[in-house]
Amino acid sequence: MEIGQSLYAVNCAICHGPAGDGDGLVGETMTPKASRLNDAALASRPDSSIFNAIKSGVVRDGRQTMPPAKGLSDEDVSTLVRYLRTLAQKN
Repeated sequence: MEIGQSLYAVNCAICHGPAGDGDGLVGETMTPKASRLNDAALASRPDSSIFNAIKSGVVRDGRQTMPPAKGLSDEDVSTLVRYLRTLAQKN
């Protein structure tokens, strides 16, 4: 979990916030606001869906709202998915 937490801190927290509340420094200024990563909606998504969102980014209404992860191996992304599961379990 420690590696996942480090990967999250470096790659995700700036938008999604330290606890996954969508309240990171950049996430607060986005429209739409960065997604909450610690809620039941994420917990119900399959790992492959979360993996693909991290790896390929997210497009909403024809706009890229989350860029694809660059420089992260598939193993790193899988580690992030496991860490995100722990955030969702805390709530």
